[in-house]
Amino acid sequence: MRNNLAIATAVAIVAAAAFPVSLVYLENGAVYAAVICLAALVTVLVLAFRNAANASSKITLMLEAIRNNDFSMRFHDRNNRAVSRALEKISAIIRDDKQNARRNERYYGLIMEKVNAGIFAADENGCVEICNDKMLELLGVNVFTHLEQLEKIDVRLKDELFGMQPGEIKMLSYKMENGGGEISASRSRISFEKKVLDIFVLNNIYHVINSNEVEAWVKLTRVLTHEIMNGIAPINSLCGQLQDCTDREKLREGLETIQNTSSSLIRFTEDYRKFAAIPTPVCRLFSVREFLERIILLFKGCGAEFAVEVLPAELIVNADKALIERVVVNLLKNSVESGASHVKVRAGCINELEQVAIDVSDDGQPVCDDIKDQIFVPFFTTKENGSGIGLPVSRRIM
Repeated sequence: MRNNLAIATAVAIVAAAAFPVSLVYLENGAVYAAVICLAALVTVLVLAFRNAANASSKITLMLEAIRNNDFSMRFHDRNNRAVSRALEKISAIIRDDKQNARRNERYYGLIMEKVNAGIFAADENGCVEICNDKMLELLGVNVFTHLEQLEKIDVRLKDELFGMQPGEIKMLSYKMENGGGEISASRSRISFEKKVLDIFVLNNIYHVINSNEVEAWVKLTRVLTHEIMNGIAPINSLCGQLQDCTDREKLREGLETIQNTSSSLIRFTEDYRKFAAIPTPVCRLFSVREFLERIILLFKGCGAEFAVEVLPAELIVNADKALIERVVVNLLKNSVESGASHVKVRAGCINELEQVAIDVSDDGQPVCDDIKDQIFVPFFTTKENGSGIGLPVSRRIM
């Protein structure tokens, strides 16, 4: 077509040059020259229009193919090679960009799936646009498409997450039919393509707790080694000294020392047994108010005033009464030993799941900051005659 257009253009030029001459001969009847000139011009215009229409059609086809992600189209036109080459280059550039975008999407998707934390992003309407497998595992669902699903998992979870400020990190508890747990949650916000997305990262802190427990067991081993060696060393030394001793008085004193040291070891072993052997809970229904008031009677005359607040007053729980009593008694005992003059015990439901919390507060000496991390380590104590198992046992029971 390009050749045809060139020939027609040449003819038109010649005809245009001859056009003034033809005007001279009009009076002599040479009208045919003017007709030829006009015909040549019309031919040029028609061919130019067809050429432009052909290029426009190719561009339209290419745009439609790109819109449908079809990059297999090729352009071969001998009469308009410049346009074909340009369209081929444009198609190749867009195809490469699309491939790079898909490659990056897979790359970041793999990163999200390998992160040991639940991640999801939701828009202002609550639609979940991004969610990794770890998030589904934490929530115990197969599909997570809208934030309304959180209410079916735990009625508080949605409100607690969206009550967080961007950049805030918070510890949350959640409960499901098949279990629950403690999670750390963080929230951040981004604007992308005129859209605001909230990104949440949730992490099950069970693994963190596990690592802390390992550290606690290491500390426990050190304490056990220290206590046992402190008991065995003097016994071993005294036995060596008494082997050749003939003085009955020295024998009596040595045996008495061995007996006292052995008794101390027995008490230590008994404390360890109490810590290690928590019985299986046997749950029964009982009144919380009557339960607390009976325990407070045990501390009558200790010098502290006790107040009990139970809401609702007829609150009943289903729990192991003996084990819960051990926990409450230990907390009240700690309050009294901290020098408290006023101790308040409050109990009540804390959520829609009717979970009950018992809170003990006092005006006694608070725990020092430098030992807060150690109060749950078995056998750690700051008291002269303390066993160091009260809080660890209470924690294990709960």
